[in-house]
Amino acid sequence: MVARRVPGIAHLLERCHECGAHVSPKDRSCSECNVPFLAYRDRNNLGLDESDPSQGAVDGMSSFLNDTMILNTTSKPLSLPERKSAEPTEPFEDGVGSPQFRAVQRRLESTLRAKRNLTVTVVVLVLIAIGLGFLAFK
Repeated sequence: MVARRVPGIAHLLERCHECGAHVSPKDRSCSECNVPFLAYRDRNNLGLDESDPSQGAVDGMSSFLNDTMILNTTSKPLSLPERKSAEPTEPFEDGVGSPQFRAVQRRLESTLRAKRNLTVTVVVLVLIAIGLGFLAFK
């Protein structure tokens, strides 16, 4: 239902809930159709709920708790989820095909590649230095 048609709320929006005429929020009835405006003192319901409000279950802490009450809560402590076992399903290989051996082999190949690149660079620099030396003495 639209708020401008709800008794008890529509006059707060400066409309009559019956005829839709402009009214003042302080009026007690409509000046055109003489319908009385309902005055609800309960600010939580505003006339929308005709039954008693249900008592909701408390599902958390109040923001008005002091520090000692917060520390004394009996909530379940957080824990990590259970993990499957980290043990491999097949027996551990310690031979040539094992992942550890392949990692060491890759590291060795990388080191040899870097050594070869440095050797080539040094040889090229030595040749350039010798060439510049011959040009300087001519």
